[in-house]
Amino acid sequence: MKWFVLSWLLWGINLTAMGEVPNKSVWFQGSVQAAFDQAKKQKKPIFLYWGAVWCPPCNEIKSEVFSRPKFAELMKPMIAVYLDGDTERAQVWGDKLNIAGYPTILMYAADGKEMVRLSGGIDLEEFSEAITSVLLGKRPLRDTLNLASQGKLSKEEWKTLAFLSWGQVDEKEIGYQGSDWLALKKKIVDQIPKDLLVEKAIITAHLLEAAAEASQKHQDSLKKNSKKPKKDNEDLNKAKKIADKIRQTPSYFDSLFANNKTIRAVRSTFAWSGSTFAKFYFPEGIKNNEKAWQAWKEKWWQTSKKLMEDQSISVDIRLWLANAEVALHLFPDGKKEDLPKNIIDRIKQAAAKADKEAVTNFQRHSVISGAAYMLRSIGDINGARTLLKKELKSTDTPWYYQSSLASLEKEAGNDAVALDWIEKARKSATGRATKLQWTVSDLLMNITIKSKTQKKRIKNLVSEYYKVAFDLKDGFSGRNFYRAKRVAQQIQPFLSNQDILKVIKSWSAKCNKQDRTFQESCKEHFEMVLNQKTEQMKL
Repeated sequence: MKWFVLSWLLWGINLTAMGEVPNKSVWFQGSVQAAFDQAKKQKKPIFLYWGAVWCPPCNEIKSEVFSRPKFAELMKPMIAVYLDGDTERAQVWGDKLNIAGYPTILMYAADGKEMVRLSGGIDLEEFSEAITSVLLGKRPLRDTLNLASQGKLSKEEWKTLAFLSWGQVDEKEIGYQGSDWLALKKKIVDQIPKDLLVEKAIITAHLLEAAAEASQKHQDSLKKNSKKPKKDNEDLNKAKKIADKIRQTPSYFDSLFANNKTIRAVRSTFAWSGSTFAKFYFPEGIKNNEKAWQAWKEKWWQTSKKLMEDQSISVDIRLWLANAEVALHLFPDGKKEDLPKNIIDRIKQAAAKADKEAVTNFQRHSVISGAAYMLRSIGDINGARTLLKKELKSTDTPWYYQSSLASLEKEAGNDAVALDWIEKARKSATGRATKLQWTVSDLLMNITIKSKTQKKRIKNLVSEYYKVAFDLKDGFSGRNFYRAKRVAQQIQPFLSNQDILKVIKSWSAKCNKQDRTFQESCKEHFEMVLNQKTEQMKL
């Protein structure tokens, strides 16, 4: 799908139509277009949040930042835009702003130029520092990155990059892609002043994650005997060499552990990146390096355990810190059935503690699905099932927990029960993009589970999916287009069924009757479905 160039000639949408909105009076009441018009007129920057009511990390930032009184003070110099993904044409906005993942937090200058995409996993103090830093610099992100690579940022301005959401940066927009982007990150880390330990630790953590990703991509390409274009393979090799240099330089990894402040600053890394870093630092496994592995694992786990005791850290991150021990114990090829009782008991205790400590609606949305996942990861299916069913009695987003139950039952081998739960999830889902997403989830689960009524179910769900998509003016835009791609890929084995194929062809004819913004992505979806089918028939 072609990403649209940012344009201000957009439709009006009710920005805060969906879900519970924290600090509601802070947010701009009007369309996105009107917000940017007002920003230009008043020469004010824009703060824009893009998310969904059911999304756990969205609720984390609502709990830790948006719902706090100080947030209103921080927004006074700006125009704050709350863009819910379920509002009308919100997914068209997703395309135009090149955003897809929930949550995405952006800041724009008054002239509409993007200054930064902020990380979501931060607390109020860190958020305040990030906002202050961005407003101080007032420059496009591309310029900030280039100045950083030359070591020309002020100490205060380094916080802009410390709290940048590196994984959501539009690489084409900043002019760096692939190995060049990794090289730039390394150059930036090497330029950070030595006394900025916290900023160095945060940015280095992102560098290490990027290096680990580059290393894994190279490894995967070798396993698959990749037939990618020569230029792509050369870039993979170049990125791999940069990643190797990073791995072979202990000071990068050591900077995370510089002091208690740096450790706390990279708490999300310890919570979620243990297995990723383990694969990066032990690419050949641990068979011939057992002593080094045990020391590395102990250092990581003891740090994670220390962070779990810090009550200033959010309930969600403290919960996931407990999971670090599981991830490391299972590396590189362990099975959850082999987990020792003491680890299993600690996970159960952590899940129960999180359930107790999560008291606000935002906290429960951010925590409970994660707690259930962790119980499931240690083989405690009954514990996960009980927790999810309990949450169903009080939640305002039942589809999220119903789909979790569907996945749980599928793993447990209870296919009929799984299909029942995913159907309930689809039927209970509310919101425009949300309804479409869960319709696709129902369809995809039915594709993977054989039953006597499988083809009939798929036919009905295909029809339901297109009905929902065509009812929306952004049914094939933004995140909705990602769903369309998945449908196109997964439906292929069933296109030999003439009833299913007939349904798809009947809907494909409707693309031309839609408005221009709808037509291009609509046609692209059906080309993927039907052209792939044609290629399969040739083979």
